[in-house]
Amino acid sequence: MVEKVKFINITGREEQLFAVTEELLPRYEIHLERATRELSGDREIKPLELENPYAEPLARIERITSPYGETDEAMKDLSKEQALFVLERAHIFFENTSKEIEELERDRDICLAAAAVLEPFTGLDCQMETLASFEYLECQFGRMPESTFQVAQEIIYGMQDILFVPAVVKDGMAYCVIFTTKDASERTHAVLSTMHFEAVDVPKTICGKPFTGTPKAGFAKAKAEAERIGMILDTRDEMMENHLKKSKALFTRQDLLGARKTLRAVKAAWEQRRFGASKGRDSFIFVGWINGGELGRFLEEAAGYGLTVIAEDDNEGILAVPPVKLRNAKIFAPFEFFTSMYGLPSYGETDPTPFVAITYTLLFGLMFADIGQGLVLFLAGLLLSRGRKPMKLGPVLKVIGLASVVFGALFGSVFGYEMAFAPYRPAEPDNIITTLLYAVVLGVALILISMTMNLVNAHKRKSWREALFSPNGVAGSVFYLMALGYALFMLLGAEVPGWYLPLMILPLIGMGFKEPLTEVLARKKPKVHGIGMFVFEAVIEMFEIALSFFANTVSYVRVGAFALSHACIMSVVWLLSRGAADSNNPLVIVFGNILVMALEGLIVGIQALRLEFYEMFSRFYEGGGRKFEKNTL
Repeated sequence: MVEKVKFINITGREEQLFAVTEELLPRYEIHLERATRELSGDREIKPLELENPYAEPLARIERITSPYGETDEAMKDLSKEQALFVLERAHIFFENTSKEIEELERDRDICLAAAAVLEPFTGLDCQMETLASFEYLECQFGRMPESTFQVAQEIIYGMQDILFVPAVVKDGMAYCVIFTTKDASERTHAVLSTMHFEAVDVPKTICGKPFTGTPKAGFAKAKAEAERIGMILDTRDEMMENHLKKSKALFTRQDLLGARKTLRAVKAAWEQRRFGASKGRDSFIFVGWINGGELGRFLEEAAGYGLTVIAEDDNEGILAVPPVKLRNAKIFAPFEFFTSMYGLPSYGETDPTPFVAITYTLLFGLMFADIGQGLVLFLAGLLLSRGRKPMKLGPVLKVIGLASVVFGALFGSVFGYEMAFAPYRPAEPDNIITTLLYAVVLGVALILISMTMNLVNAHKRKSWREALFSPNGVAGSVFYLMALGYALFMLLGAEVPGWYLPLMILPLIGMGFKEPLTEVLARKKPKVHGIGMFVFEAVIEMFEIALSFFANTVSYVRVGAFALSHACIMSVVWLLSRGAADSNNPLVIVFGNILVMALEGLIVGIQALRLEFYEMFSRFYEGGGRKFEKNTL
């Protein structure tokens, strides 16, 4: 059922804005619209440009509680003031811990950088403190492209005041150490620059102490220190927990989670202001849709806040399309999932959810009739409906699983084994044609119900052309009923009256020539451009309509066909399970049932949905509505 909604206009003074957005609006089901867009004709209307003051506090509490993640554990219900108080105490308390973690992360990064620099030089057997003590020599660590390495060696070896010590070639770069006299330093650097030599700055300290010993020892020391710090950082959550245990006199884990929840809600409530607008210097305005059942209570409470609320009696002159909120009985509500897949009903359009719930359950149960497999589907639905994040398909599986049980009892099938008590066996040779006929009769009934629902929707929309001359209106219904009557005459071998066929064609002509006929009924002159072409197109359309009625009716044969195939496939499973000793192999039976439930269950589910969307929804349902969202953010 589509709930009635009312368009409301809320006006108040600027000092009331805080109470309205954080106290009044969140308590009601209100779908806000952009006031600046809805009231664009009023020149005094301007957007509320307000910075959200809760964005920064929320970011702080999110950082503090990040180790906890998203959790459903119990948390305290705190007011906004209490949440901010907890945040301030927690921020001060955790500030030192956060600084400690930041310092450790910085030290680890420094050690990792030092290790990365020293790694290519670990093959050199030299003492760093000795290299630093040279008075007349200059030492430079660096690297150059491997492609210029050989040329560099030949050139440098020929120079008396330069000593070239290669280290290692890695990732296309040759690492080396260059020694030169300080007098020749400038000339040496000029020569090296032509060889694309890049200087590497070797760290002067390792772990806060002067770098002494070989590059290999320095690398090992830096690597070990980085790993030690990393192990400490891996326990940062434990560090926070230990601090939290010491802080129980100030706040608890539940306090922090409660503060996060409250600040999220407060920030979201403040965000509603972007839907509002200012009018004049000291007043604001909100517009939106409210659930009709809550309007009276809202008006009374809004008066207590000193607000002016105007509720529109109709939607004339309102730019926004009314949003749609579905509310169905508990047994039908799970099938809103299918309705939403096709599209929510437009406001005022009949909600097809109850129709889907009944027909989909019926079709699935007929095509997948088995007591045992139905119980498995029911249990699967029960399982998927529970937990922190229940699946929307879970409740649907429960309902269709029970339908399979009911029809399984009618057909006498338990995990494919045929029981003696079966009132009706669809796969018996004498019942095959009957089963297919029953499926067609069911299809005829569903088509007629769909056409009736289209008439109801056309009446609501006041679309007389749709109601009278469409294939799913009066003309289509009369033609279809008369075509069924003609088929019945033929099946019974009775003589068809001479007047019957011409009379049956009249509603078909009405559908083919609906445009000029509608204009005639509206007392307008028909506009037909090119009579010959128009008649030709009308005749083709009439033929397509007649053919589609036949195809749509025959399409329901698949319901009976799947009922037959299910029984036949399961009989094959039981046949294959029999061994040489004429005893049933339980493994074959279990595997066969699992395979049938997985494959045939999926196919039957899709086919039932196809019949819903293509054969039924297409006759009466448009589904162009937009979702009602409480306090849209």
